[in-house]
Amino acid sequence: MCNSPADCKDWPNSTCNATKDGNMRCLCLPNFVWDASNLNCTHQGDTPSEVVGNPGSVDETSSRKISLSLIVAVSLISVIAFSSTIILVYLWRRKIAKRKENRNNDKRNRVLRTMNSEHVKDLIDSGDFREEGETDIDLPFFDLESILVATDSFSNANKLGQGGYGPVYKVILSTLPAYLCSC
Repeated sequence: MCNSPADCKDWPNSTCNATKDGNMRCLCLPNFVWDASNLNCTHQGDTPSEVVGNPGSVDETSSRKISLSLIVAVSLISVIAFSSTIILVYLWRRKIAKRKENRNNDKRNRVLRTMNSEHVKDLIDSGDFREEGETDIDLPFFDLESILVATDSFSNANKLGQGGYGPVYKVILSTLPAYLCSC
C-alpha cells in the first residue's frame, strides 16, 4: 500500500497508482513488468520468464501460435482437397453416364437413319413381303426395328449371300427380344 510516489522509492521503475479495486499500490511504469523472482520492476524483455525455454516465454507463445496456425492451415487444405476430390469424382461419373447415353442415342439414330435409307425403302416397296392369305403364314412377324438391330442395319458385313428371294443376312440373336427367337 502507498499514499504517494515517494512510498514506492524502494521499488525502482514503479509509481503509486490506484488499482481496479480502488486501493493505492506501487505499480510498474509502462514498458516495465513485475519480476517476482527479483521482487522489482524490470524492463520488458529483461525478465527471466521471457528467456528462451522457460514456460510462458515469448518464444513458447509464438511457437504455440505457429503450431495453431499450422494445424489450421493443414486442416483447411485437407478439407479443400477432400471436397475437390468428391466434386471431381462426381463430374467424372456424370461424364461417363453422359457418354453412355450419347452412345445409345447414336445407335438408335443410326437405326432410324437406316430405316429412312433408300435401300430399306426399296426392299419394303418391292412387294416381296406380301402374303397370299392368312393360312400361308407359318413364320412369326418381326418389326422392322428389331430386324435392323439384329442385322446391324443390313450391314454388308452380315450379308451371307444372295438367294432367289433376295439377300440373306446373318442375324445376331442376342439382339432380338426373347419371345422372337428360340435362342
